[in-house]
Amino acid sequence: MEKIIFKKYEEPELENPILVSGLPGIGNVGKITADYFIEKLKMKKMADIFSEYLPPQVFIFDNKIHLVRDSIYYKKTGKKNDLIVIAGDFQGTTQEGQYELSYEILNYLNKYNISRIYT
Repeated sequence: MEKIIFKKYEEPELENPILVSGLPGIGNVGKITADYFIEKLKMKKMADIFSEYLPPQVFIFDNKIHLVRDSIYYKKTGKKNDLIVIAGDFQGTTQEGQYELSYEILNYLNKYNISRIYT
């Protein structure tokens, strides 16, 4: 099995996107911000990220089992910069995992020529 798998939903054409990464950390500020953007801007899901670097856990909701994942969302703003947001419930569980996830996510998003990254 691959260590990181991207399940693609859409490959939109984006204009000079800005990337915001909102994964849990101190005070969950990044996660709360990312979740707010996704909800208020009605962002669309671009991809889910599954990885052995994430905790070996599942979530149960709506009477279904869901694997732990991080997700990539986008919003076409119609302005100078479109928006990409990475959100999830976990970061990589090790330093190696955090590095590998970051590397592969940036590699996956490289085609969009992201102009700025906020973490």
